[in-house]
Order: sequence, then structure tokens, then C-alpha cells
Amino acid sequence: MRRLSWSSRFLSVTTFLLLGSLGAARAESCAEMLDSVVDWASAPRHYVAATMVTIRASVDSWSEPLASYATMQLRYRGPRRICFPGPDCRFVPAYVSGDGDQLFSDRDLCLPSTEPVQPFSAKSPDRLRLSADATGVVWFTLLSWNNAQLMLRNPRCENGTLSAFTGGPPSMLVQVIFESRIVQPQG
Repeated sequence: MRRLSWSSRFLSVTTFLLLGSLGAARAESCAEMLDSVVDWASAPRHYVAATMVTIRASVDSWSEPLASYATMQLRYRGPRRICFPGPDCRFVPAYVSGDGDQLFSDRDLCLPSTEPVQPFSAKSPDRLRLSADATGVVWFTLLSWNNAQLMLRNPRCENGTLSAFTGGPPSMLVQVIFESRIVQPQG
């Protein structure tokens, strides 16, 4: 019997828990939830802590499943009007946005004292920006990959958690937990 690696066991358990949570509670509108997230962040000294995990199945018969983890502090960005040459203008709604390091299960930390190898090395992260607007639109900017953007389509939201699948192949499950926070005074 083939023994699963630590990262494969982690991915299997996490996938089971995340997929189970997709249908567990009444889904609320993502626009409704994200509108309240943006509204919260608009107050002085407020921000939103976001924790994101992604899971991607094996791409082919010789690759391992892949998971990633990132945390960010999302700050308020007010609505604005953007105009292009000519009469073409568009309104950009208020949104929250923040950058963070994204760690991956296939980037191992190899230390002499570590047996076995540890996944999710903080020594080789990618930079990522998460943005979400008050209308329910969520997108990622992959700062380490020439600012490539990934838009989440048809997300589901419940209890402060957003869940979505990206297009593929390969398809990837993305889950983001939003938590309201207040900046504590320095003292």
C-alpha cells in the first residue's frame, strides 16, 4: 500500500472539509456580504483580515495535488470615475484590497534538523493582491507573475467565507475568510 506524503494527507483532509462546507449553510449573496466587508473597511482605523487557501487537483498522472495559503490586510479604496481618451468614462465602485505572501505545498523547506521535509516554505513565496468590490466581484493580481489577473466567477458566500472554483483546466478551489478588525492604537 502506498503511503501518502504529509502534503497529500493535508490536501485530502482539507479538500474534504472545504467541499463539505460549500453546501453546509444557507448561502448569502456575495454582493451582500462583500458590500458589508467594504462598508466595514471604510470606517477610520478599520480593515479586513483575509485568509485564503487554494486547492488544485493533480494536473496529470505524475504531478501532486497543490495547495496554497495566504493572509492579507484588506484596506478600503473609495469609488472613483475613470475616463479614457474621448467621452469614454466608467465608474469603479468602492472596494477593499491588500497584498500578501502566498505559500505553496510544493515549495519545501529543507533544514538539516527537519525530517521529513516541510511544505509551505516561507522562503519562496509569491506575492499576491486580493481585491473585492461591493458588487460581489473578486479578483487576484499575481504580483510575482507580471501582474496577471484571475477573476473568480460565480462565488458562493456564507458566514464571512467566500468559495469559488476557477476555470480550468486545471480547476482550482479558492476559499477566502473575511474577518473585521480595528487597528489598535500604538502605546
